[in-house]
Amino acid sequence: MKKNYFFVLLLILCQATFGQATDLYISMYAEGSSNNKFIEIYNGTGANVDLSKYKVRGSNNGGDWKAERDVALTGTLNAGAVYVIATDAADATILAKADLKLAYESPVHYNGDDAIGLFKDNGSGAFTLIDVVGVPTTDPGTAWEVAGVANATKDHTLTRKATVCKPNADWAASAGTNAGDSEWIVTAKDSEWGSLGSFNGCSSTPSLSISSPTENQVVPYAATVTVKFNVTNFNVATGGTGDGYIKWKLNDVAQAAKYDTNDISINVTAGTSYKVYMELVDNSGNPLATAVNVTRNFTVNKPCDLVIGAIETTCDALTAGTDTFSGSIAFTGGNTGVTYTIKAQVGGSDVGTIGGDNPSTVASGKITFTGLTEGTDVKVTIVGDATSSCDFSRTLYSPTCTAFPIVETFDYAADSKLTDAALWQTTSTSTDKVKVVAATLGNPYQAAEFPNPTGNMVSFDGAGADPYLEFYQQKAGTVYVSFVFTAADITKLTNANGGYFAVLAEPGGSYKGRIWLKQDATDATKYKIGMSTGSSSASYTSTLHTPNEEVFLVVGFDFTSKELLLWENPAPASFAAASAPAATLKATATGNDIPSSLGRFLLRQDSTSETPSILFDELRIATSWKDVTPKGATASIDKNSIAGFAAYPNPVLDKEFALTTASSEAKKVEVFTVLGSKVHTEVVKGLTNRIDLHGLNAGIYLLKVTEGTKTATKKLVVK
Repeated sequence: MKKNYFFVLLLILCQATFGQATDLYISMYAEGSSNNKFIEIYNGTGANVDLSKYKVRGSNNGGDWKAERDVALTGTLNAGAVYVIATDAADATILAKADLKLAYESPVHYNGDDAIGLFKDNGSGAFTLIDVVGVPTTDPGTAWEVAGVANATKDHTLTRKATVCKPNADWAASAGTNAGDSEWIVTAKDSEWGSLGSFNGCSSTPSLSISSPTENQVVPYAATVTVKFNVTNFNVATGGTGDGYIKWKLNDVAQAAKYDTNDISINVTAGTSYKVYMELVDNSGNPLATAVNVTRNFTVNKPCDLVIGAIETTCDALTAGTDTFSGSIAFTGGNTGVTYTIKAQVGGSDVGTIGGDNPSTVASGKITFTGLTEGTDVKVTIVGDATSSCDFSRTLYSPTCTAFPIVETFDYAADSKLTDAALWQTTSTSTDKVKVVAATLGNPYQAAEFPNPTGNMVSFDGAGADPYLEFYQQKAGTVYVSFVFTAADITKLTNANGGYFAVLAEPGGSYKGRIWLKQDATDATKYKIGMSTGSSSASYTSTLHTPNEEVFLVVGFDFTSKELLLWENPAPASFAAASAPAATLKATATGNDIPSSLGRFLLRQDSTSETPSILFDELRIATSWKDVTPKGATASIDKNSIAGFAAYPNPVLDKEFALTTASSEAKKVEVFTVLGSKVHTEVVKGLTNRIDLHGLNAGIYLLKVTEGTKTATKKLVVK
């Protein structure tokens, strides 16, 4: 009987200490360095939960929940356990605790301004939001504020307070306005990884935690360090009016007792390590029956007065060969008695010549770098001596030392990746989907005023690598870019805000001018073209375009007026003129959207709901209108070395067309999608043959015919 009474008493005590949560909720969220992003989902319901009734969804750039960021959960989450979802490129410490590791694109590939939510099946197969970080249809700028901490959803870890007993779909209420009314504890970037994988929620047990500094953090130098801490389920008060107070020590030396929960300010010395110990005690100064204490170790960094400023690169010559370039890095805060070591390296080997102003002896100026090789980015490190914590790493991005105009006809091997071409590169690790297609687009004007495209073209859609072409860095005048394109298939262009597929960027990659497409609101078979200086709020032209319609666009940025400009099928009368006509659209850049310079053009593969199937051709980049608006006819649109070659009717009606040549020699007939997938092949003989395409859907295709060593290619439209 004693055992039974003891068991009942133990059960009562447990219930007084831990309650049961009403449902699953997010117990931890991290937006850390690089891909160190994860969420932890806690089951405090007291029962095992079937995860197939839940899904996690993510948003992007102020848009609504995004289909590419939906993940359905599977399996069973045991009572009291957590489920961790992380990016597959997160730190090994995170991945060791992760139950689900997701490749891009996923709900955990968020930035601080992207929301993530936990959804539950409402019993009818529809999923309802039950818990959330952020607001999917709102772009807060950099990030959302939490517990009074600005931009807390970026470069921070959020941990749910132990007192929380249910999910909360009201983000404003969950985030709160201060540390007291928020459901979250905000800590530094890449912190609390040691707590990942376990959580005790819905608890009435007293708790004490230090949110800042984090364990073993190297704190930037300052005369004082603020220790921020959190107390739950325990009333800290003076004179015996509460549950008790806080005893604490600094480097094992007892300090004056704390009768409040205000932050602690500690006077510190640079380069010194500290240990803070805190404990909750009762009104008599005795430890609680179950001790509640925390220890935090941190080190104060040495000072760094040096401030790194603008980085510039310039070509020493503009030729078709490999040239050299020079660079400079501005600085202030030098000449403070610190000796700096400066290196310019490629692959760990020193390159070029370092000169200019030396921050060891000069208060402000520019460090210069000369004799650098075009096409190779150079890593620069600036490190202080033992009295300093300065340790800077910067990159001198190689400019493209080719004279304007740059004319890209994509005359590369068919089916090759665009990034295999010398001029194109990417920093993305995604599978590249921008492929070279052995054909060209048609003449958007169907007239002699505009030259027929030559060479080849490229095709892309959905998510993937973002290849870019670098050009000679521009800081003044107007940069112009022109190209011919068609949206071959817009059925997947479902994002209400549209999506951008072409970008003007700074040499380091910061996007400053975006070209957008979106389905028409009343006729989803047509689309509009728009532009923006920022990541959202694009303005669109009024013209409706149909899939497979060739469009000629010119985009420009005027550094004087700070305007992004767009011309949609400009009048042929303006081609090769000395000045540009009035733009179809214009937008003035403000704040951070104003480029300091421009030096990249990029093709953007964002997602299946934002990047439709696109064919892209005839890219030109220059600093004058006349150089990007060519005038006069050139070679034929189709390529043909086979005598008597013809394919008709085109567009193809009833899924059949006739193929004729002047020779009865055997011919290999191949049909490809615009993305390069072969969908039909056969070998025929004779002068005229009927080609049956009944297995294909309506759309745009590429026909390739091989007769001996001769080939012919042609765009084929199947109705």
